[in-house]
Amino acid sequence: MLKTVFALLACLLVGAPSAVHAAAAPPALRNAGFEQKDAATGAPVDWGVNGIGHQARVECLPDCVVRFEPSASHKAGDFTPMMQRLPLGGAAGHKLILSGSIRTEKIDEDGFAALWLRVDGAAGMAAIDNMMNRAPKGSTGWTPFEVAVSVPPNASHIMAGVMVKGSGTAWFSKLQLRVDDSVVVGPMKRLDIKIAPRPVPSQALLDDAALQLAKSDIPAISTAWRDDVLARRQVIRSLFSDDFSDLQFLKPLLAGKRVIQLGESGHGVAEFNWMKARLIRFLHAEMGFDVLAFESSLDQCYEADRIAGTIDAPKLMQSCIFGIWYNAEVTTVFDYLNATRKAGGKLTLAGFDTQDSTWYNGSRYERMRGMLETLDSPLGKVLEAMEADLRGATKPLSAEVSAKLLAYYREAAALLGSNRPRLLAAGKNAEEVDLTAQAARSRVRYVQQLSRPMGGTDGPAIRDEGMADNLDFLLDKMYPKRKVIVWAHNAHIAKDRGAGMPKMMGAYVAERRKAEVYTIGLYMNRGAANMNNQQTYQIAPGGPDTMEAVLANGGLKYAFVDFSRAGPGAGADWIFKPIVAREWGTNPTRITPVDSYDGVIYIDTVTPPGK
Repeated sequence: MLKTVFALLACLLVGAPSAVHAAAAPPALRNAGFEQKDAATGAPVDWGVNGIGHQARVECLPDCVVRFEPSASHKAGDFTPMMQRLPLGGAAGHKLILSGSIRTEKIDEDGFAALWLRVDGAAGMAAIDNMMNRAPKGSTGWTPFEVAVSVPPNASHIMAGVMVKGSGTAWFSKLQLRVDDSVVVGPMKRLDIKIAPRPVPSQALLDDAALQLAKSDIPAISTAWRDDVLARRQVIRSLFSDDFSDLQFLKPLLAGKRVIQLGESGHGVAEFNWMKARLIRFLHAEMGFDVLAFESSLDQCYEADRIAGTIDAPKLMQSCIFGIWYNAEVTTVFDYLNATRKAGGKLTLAGFDTQDSTWYNGSRYERMRGMLETLDSPLGKVLEAMEADLRGATKPLSAEVSAKLLAYYREAAALLGSNRPRLLAAGKNAEEVDLTAQAARSRVRYVQQLSRPMGGTDGPAIRDEGMADNLDFLLDKMYPKRKVIVWAHNAHIAKDRGAGMPKMMGAYVAERRKAEVYTIGLYMNRGAANMNNQQTYQIAPGGPDTMEAVLANGGLKYAFVDFSRAGPGAGADWIFKPIVAREWGTNPTRITPVDSYDGVIYIDTVTPPGK
């Protein structure tokens, strides 16, 4: 597989850059000087290290560099890239250059140390420079290098980083991105995206023959790994059916759990939506879960829940969740919620995000303003002006705007929280008092998030800690004796995202809720899906070193694998050691499955959502 990858990379190589003048702002490369490192592993923060053949550690003597050397599990020919995913920024329509210095020691003849840049579009890779024809090997002193790519304005993103292959040691320092805007690059030609036939909704459970993957779709992996996943897999026989006989294996795994987190490696996937819709019906009907909490606004979803059962599903969705989920498959979830409420059943819609997820809803601020005015606070009179500043200000927020908004929402949160008895005495609803105070705290997080540089990890990390706080609020204050289903991206619910990655919501939830949580990641292997902007992109099958390839060796189109009761054994190291798994079906991340999830659902082939 690696030989094939390198051959492809070499064929697409871009030549060394000519002299440039840099005027347009390049994408922001985070922790480019390697000053920040993970306290446990020594890996540089903000960089994804994808491969198990080498270790990457920061050394500061005194300038900080990153050192790659073979790991304990290193095998001949192992290849380890370190990378960041970046927006196009000022590089759109121009040439982008990555520069840095490399030092090597005893890199073998078949190995190398290199910088690399890649540009991706909807249908795959648009350009790459990986130094394959000029990468240093052997033992060399510090030497400056550059790589360069042309960035079409309609590309989706940029991948930038360094990589090492083979034995020996390599060091990297002084990474920097710059744009040559004297070079004008036209749009990339859109390639035809192949979309597999969509599954036909049916109440029938599929038999073994219908679920079996073609042999050509099952990659070659070690026999031990194949035997292990075959022994662990549980068959899922439908994305649609209300006959839940095939899901009964979940009951002992989920017994005693109060929170079930349902992830997704990408938001724009029809099959993920269908699968989660079916799991929600099963968990509600047979296991008593009656709160459905989306990765969407805390107080906007609260307002939406108040009208559930009185408006149609599309309008209810648009009152709560992000637009990426406005599709035919998720509509079935809201149809089910509406039908349950109309029949007098209990199923509550909730959100836990710090961000706004839908249009501006004046009623949520009328509630906050009314409570502030009940407390005779002048804060109520300027709430709308503060909201207008938050919505209209350029992002990231300037220091002046950020300081003003933070001071306002902190004061509002403290006032509402400390005056709960007074508000209750004035006739305010206890649930709404608590929600409004939490919404003000959530606004503080949102302002902090928007004050950080766009494209960095600080903002998302702030958001995720705030989402964990909001989920605690739902569990402890709003619905203390009820069972909750969480719907979010894998990146938010995973208990551990891997070395060098920031702490996200799932890590806080795992620490705080412990044994009452079961976390399920959903992964795909091939097909097509939609980005958050609704643009369709292609997903190629994962290589034999990926978790998706192992799951494909279960031989099924749909399958579940539990990690929570797994023990080390022959062939089980794919669960207990780092392995590559792909976010969005395309972006490699290095995770230890048992540390990240309690179980995973594998859906081999996916399609974009329906309208």
